[in-house]
Amino acid sequence: MAHPPSGLTEAELQRFRDVEEKQKRLHEWLRSRSLAPDEARAVSCRSQADFVQFWSSISGDAQTKYDARHKKGWRLWSKRYQTFSGGVISFMKDMEPLLDIVKAFGVPYTGAAVGTITGLFVFAGRKTIMEGKISSALEGVKDRLPGFKMYEYIYRAETELETDLRKKILFAYLAFIDLSIEITKYYFRPAIYRWMIASFNSNKFDEMTENVFDLVVAIRMRCEELLSRNISEIKEQNEELLRDKNISHVMEIQKLLGLESWTPEAHNETLLKYKLQLNDECVQEVNYEHVSVDSNLWRSVSNDWEATGQSQLLLLVGVNNENVAQGKRYNWISPLALDIADRFASANGLAAPIALYVFRPDYWSRSSIHTALSVVLLQLLRHRQTALGQGFSDHREGLMAAVHRFAAAQTSEDENDEDDGKIDALRDLAVRVVSLYDDNTTVYIVLDRVDMCRDRDHYELIRILSTVIQKARCTIKVLAVADPAGWKVNAKSMALPNASQVRVLELRQRMRYDWDY
Repeated sequence: MAHPPSGLTEAELQRFRDVEEKQKRLHEWLRSRSLAPDEARAVSCRSQADFVQFWSSISGDAQTKYDARHKKGWRLWSKRYQTFSGGVISFMKDMEPLLDIVKAFGVPYTGAAVGTITGLFVFAGRKTIMEGKISSALEGVKDRLPGFKMYEYIYRAETELETDLRKKILFAYLAFIDLSIEITKYYFRPAIYRWMIASFNSNKFDEMTENVFDLVVAIRMRCEELLSRNISEIKEQNEELLRDKNISHVMEIQKLLGLESWTPEAHNETLLKYKLQLNDECVQEVNYEHVSVDSNLWRSVSNDWEATGQSQLLLLVGVNNENVAQGKRYNWISPLALDIADRFASANGLAAPIALYVFRPDYWSRSSIHTALSVVLLQLLRHRQTALGQGFSDHREGLMAAVHRFAAAQTSEDENDEDDGKIDALRDLAVRVVSLYDDNTTVYIVLDRVDMCRDRDHYELIRILSTVIQKARCTIKVLAVADPAGWKVNAKSMALPNASQVRVLELRQRMRYDWDY
């Protein structure tokens, strides 16, 4: 007696043993009978190769006998037999993966099962009424088979669902073998016995066939469930690979921008130190006005800028109070800029596309707009590459062309560098990056202390941003803060392509007793 598969209940184990024993007894019983040579060969088949060879040979024999005898009866029998044979071979090809799967469970009688099924087909071919019944049953099973070859790769896992699927396959196999055994024995019985079964238990085989159908359908449903799960897992894996690929593209762009050492962590750490320095200065100036995103001052000037669907560049020129202006390092509007950036970075619990850059007033070396906008664009790229997924690759060619052009145009950061090609390349790159965002998105760019960028760069910076706003599909909100001590802003000198989208406001810091608070 063979060892049954593990993981079965006692009732399932007993079912396994019963069918195994019935099949063993059937083969012993058939060997004791005077079977025709082809019937004996059929029962002795033990593999798919044996099965195909057997059916090919007897189909050929049928044609040979017809050619030799040229009898009407043989002609009809040959045609019918070859048609039936073709259906049997097709069915067995569909069943082969199921038998292989059952064999992989350690079930020892799948070879004997091939003989059981082959014998059944041969006996069916001898009796017209039996052929019709068996053909109908086989067609029903075949129609319900889940395409085992397609699903075969999912049977190897060891999750609860795969374990359940293996049990379903095993018991569908047992039910089909049981049905084959019962029908074979039925048609070897005397005519009076068959008449009694037909009269008093006519639904016996129909019920067994329906049971096989139900078990095979259960396999199909479980396979489809597992296939859907596997497709979902494969999709997640592909998305992960795609994210990795997109990250690789962004890292390549970052290198070409000359920002190899830039990281979000280092960027945030620098911003935190800057915020602490701003806060320290505010603490020392308790008698002077301070502004935040929740202040009345911001509410009074931000209506147009915050209006939904309207792009705008708002340049706030913060004039420090004259009592503290001399020697003051920071601008009183700067805390507002950082506060706004923080708010939009966590709006509604979701990070909005936000890029922040500070032209540090406490650094001896001033930044160029090429460095500043490169950092801004890199932040926007990093945000967008995750959401775009496959779409990021669609933009890669044009994006990389713009990046390479910008990298080639970078010559130096000398104060006297007036390379128009470099400015054009930077503008084209900015337009290209922002074009990654669709028209349902609002992108925020916050620039603090633009007065601290290099001489002659102030107006170029505003013009580039104005062009980006004009060409973008998405809504762009740019907030820039400047100190008049570093830049005497002249709106007429900006020569903007669309001046209506740029607004300049001067905000003077007052002492606390100068206004009602």
